[in-house]
This record gives sequence, C-alpha cells and structure tokens, in this order.
Amino acid sequence: MQLPEIKRKQYDNGLVVLTEKVPAAQKACVIVGIRTGSINEEEKLSGIAHLNEHMLFKSNRFQRADQILYNLEQIGVSTNAFTSWTDTAIFANSLSKAVPIVLKVFFEMITNYNFDLKEFAKEKEVVLSELSRYLEDYSDYLFRKLFIPTLFKDTVFQREVGGTKETVQNISRKDLVKFKKDYYVPNRIVIAISGNFDEENIEKIVDNTFAKMEKGNPIKNPNGIKIKNHASRIIMKKPVNQVYMDIGTSLPGDKYIDSQTIRFISAILSVGMSSRLFVKLREEAGISYECGNSFVNLNGEVGCFETYAFHLKEEKMNQAIDIIKGQLQDLKENPISESELQKTKNLTLLSHWDDLENLFFRVRNMMKQEFENIEYDFRRLSEILNDLTPEKIQEVAKQHFNTDQFTITAIVPED
Repeated sequence: MQLPEIKRKQYDNGLVVLTEKVPAAQKACVIVGIRTGSINEEEKLSGIAHLNEHMLFKSNRFQRADQILYNLEQIGVSTNAFTSWTDTAIFANSLSKAVPIVLKVFFEMITNYNFDLKEFAKEKEVVLSELSRYLEDYSDYLFRKLFIPTLFKDTVFQREVGGTKETVQNISRKDLVKFKKDYYVPNRIVIAISGNFDEENIEKIVDNTFAKMEKGNPIKNPNGIKIKNHASRIIMKKPVNQVYMDIGTSLPGDKYIDSQTIRFISAILSVGMSSRLFVKLREEAGISYECGNSFVNLNGEVGCFETYAFHLKEEKMNQAIDIIKGQLQDLKENPISESELQKTKNLTLLSHWDDLENLFFRVRNMMKQEFENIEYDFRRLSEILNDLTPEKIQEVAKQHFNTDQFTITAIVPED
C-alpha cells in the first residue's frame, strides 16, 4: 500500500511540525501536543495538567469561552482535548478550508495566561464532578485507581492522571499559570496535521504564531522507570453485586518493536468471539459476561498488559485467574497453529485499516512517534505482521510473561 510522506520540520525554538497530505481526504485533522502530563506534576498539585487542559477552552484576550467553540463549529470544526500520563493535546476534525483558523485559535489557547477567576473556580467544579464519575464506574475505577497504582507502585505512574479531590481543590490560579509557563513551550510542542489542507498556507500560519514563541528552559521528564514485576493481590470491597477483576503485568512500551508482538498476543486472547478468553471464560466456563485483554502504552518505555473479567461471582475468581494464566502459559509452551495465526492477522489488519481511515488516529500516532522516539512507522503494521511466526510469538511470550509475578486487583461485593 502506497502511503503518503510524513514531512517533518523543526524550528529554531524546538517546535516540531509533522504533516501528512492525503489528497483524497475530504477534511483534515489537527493535533497540538504538549509533552507534559501527570508525570510532570508535583504530588501536591496532582491533576494540574488535566485542569490546565480544561482551561484551554476558557476565555482569553482574543475570545470569550462561549465564542471559541461556537465560532469553530460555525466553520465546520469539532474540537476536544485529552491528558495522559505523559502528554496533553488539543485536537480538531476540520473542513480543509478551516485548518488555518484552527491553528490560530489553538495558538491563542496555548499562549493564554489570563485565567478568569470565575471560570477557573467553575471549571474546578467540573473537573471534580468528572473525578466523581470515575468513582461510580467500577470498571474504570478498577483500572485507574487500583490496577495501575498497584502495578506501578512507588513510581510517577502511581498517581491518577486527574488527581484527587484534595489536590485539585488546592490548585491555585497562580499554580496553573506557573505550570503552563514552564511546560507550554515550543520545545515541548508537536503539531501534527493529516488529511487535505493547503501546505503553503499552513506554513505561513505556523511561522507567524507557534514559530515565534520563546524557547523554554529544558526540563527533563522522569525516566528510569523500570519494569519490575512482583506478585501482588489487592482486593477492595465496594457496593457491587459481582466481581470486577484485572490481572496483568508491566512490559516494554511502544518504543520497542516487541510491543507489536505483545499487542498481537493480546489480539490472540481477546479479538473476536472465537478468541481464547471469550471461548474459555465465557463460552466454556460461563463465569464472566465481559472479558478481554488490552496492551496499554504508558510512555514509550513502559506499558502494561491487562486482562479483565467483569460480572463474575466471587467464588469463581480463582478459576478465572487459572484460566487466564493457563492461556498465557500455553502460548509460552506451544507455538500457535498456522490457522490461529492467520485468523488473528486478518482480524488485526481489519482493525488496522479501519484505524487508518480515521485521521485522528493518524495524527495522534504521528505525535506519539515524535514524543516517544518510535523508529518504526505505525502505518506499516501489515509489514510487521508479515514477519510474525508462531515461533516468534512463543519467544516473546516466554521472555515477557512470568505469571507467578502477575498483579491481581479486584473489586468484590461487600459482606
């Protein structure tokens, strides 16, 4: 498959712009990523990166908050933002003709420090409401508040991306301004654009906005977060009727090519209704209505391999754990069949082609490749899959899955 070139331009102030022209596209997607997330926060200000993301959409010296979204939507732009452990990003799906305006508005958001005190106080309440919502979604709570903090105990990943009610309440307007001035600097910013757009016009806009920002002081991200697994089992009682369980381990992140084989193993376990976990846990044992597996990349260096089983009876927990560990043990001891290999390749490719039709998927991964120094092209998954063999999958499973050192967390019914 012929793929368009991804052009990279780095400015003197450290700003990086990545563009992928897709002439057949009827629109474009723009993302502005800032290399800062929860790992950059002081513990007492946990959640400040997420709160800052919310404040991007508030009034600035150019437009009121209500005007920002209305004016963008009026010209065919849908926008949103997210915060992770390692980065914050604001993005827009846009009609091609509106891309220059998107960049101008995003520049205004990124360089705004005039936080209105009433909007600041109100948005704090919105963020606190969002944190409360996580507490009511037990599957989300299990992963965010129990599994990840247990798996990455005593590291910067132990803290919740959104912070806590206490830390968010303590964040002041002054704290927010300082955090933004420290981290929202061009040498920590990547702009990625994919789709159909006027390249010459885009370059002019960037030259007159982001490229004129003053370079910030170099700030090192926390590094040296080692993959150090040990057997942990944490059970939490909540007012639930059935068990929510996560079991897994930490592994190399997306920076390493092995991560793609690990993702493939995840697909063997949970993609499709003929996948191993669906058949073993749901169809044969009948002990989990909702089960599956995912590989989550945290910072390029480190990721986590998580198998979940929801809505099972407490007395069936150990049986579910044995089945999950048994399937991974089988992958270590026995090469998968050519039939299962081909089936999983086909389903993985189906999902991959769907993803590539999504311009947001493309710009988010362009940004991630730049931030995490990923050397392989995420768009060329088919070539990576061609090199996968039963023996390679078995080798990676042997190297990375020690089921005796898995972390197990669960939410169980109160007595």
